[in-house]
Amino acid sequence: MFDCSAKFDGVSLNDKLLLGPDLVTDLLGVLMRFRQEAIAVVADIKACFHQAFVKEEDRDAFSFFWFNKNDPKQPPVDYRMNVHIFRAAASPSVAAFALRRTALDNDVDASSEAVQAVLKHIYMDDLCVSCSRVQGAISLIQQLRGLLGSGGFHLTKFLSNSKQVLNHVPKDHLALDMEPEQRKLPTHKALGVYWNAESDCLEVRINIRQTLHSAWGSLDDWTML
Repeated sequence: MFDCSAKFDGVSLNDKLLLGPDLVTDLLGVLMRFRQEAIAVVADIKACFHQAFVKEEDRDAFSFFWFNKNDPKQPPVDYRMNVHIFRAAASPSVAAFALRRTALDNDVDASSEAVQAVLKHIYMDDLCVSCSRVQGAISLIQQLRGLLGSGGFHLTKFLSNSKQVLNHVPKDHLALDMEPEQRKLPTHKALGVYWNAESDCLEVRINIRQTLHSAWGSLDDWTML
């Protein structure tokens, strides 16, 4: 819906936005730390960018046309976003700053482990963390939900390689569509890499035909020696 790179008279919104400091945690570091310990947990922050408000005086920059009262039969009217949006160049820095401030302000008395999980184990809106024991993972999830919730960030779509851990997560916050013990744990994307939660293996999937075609063209372009 929002293309902040779309240009009008040669200028886009992203051309005018300040990027801010690079506060996003290093992707490779998050992925490597994710499988340090035996019990792995992944989750998403629901509508992460939308939890950071745009200053009142800056909201006109995020104006757009939409149908009056969301009724397609009505003529379009002017709206403006009150929150930061996906595809805006400044949103990653703003959201990362808000996440860090939530963790460091720590008004729910979370443990240092939970604070470090926010600082080191979240990439954009994805949590990928591991613990050495089941009880430690259960405790960390509970603390993270409280800690991030205090800043308006809500963790959802939980998945773990431990069904025991998943049994302590509210059902409507699971990535599964049924009781964990009733099914085989699925393969889930973790930071762009496939993670088989049942076997606890990271997987790389390659379409051989598509890869060969991209690199070497079609079979019609080949000649056998």
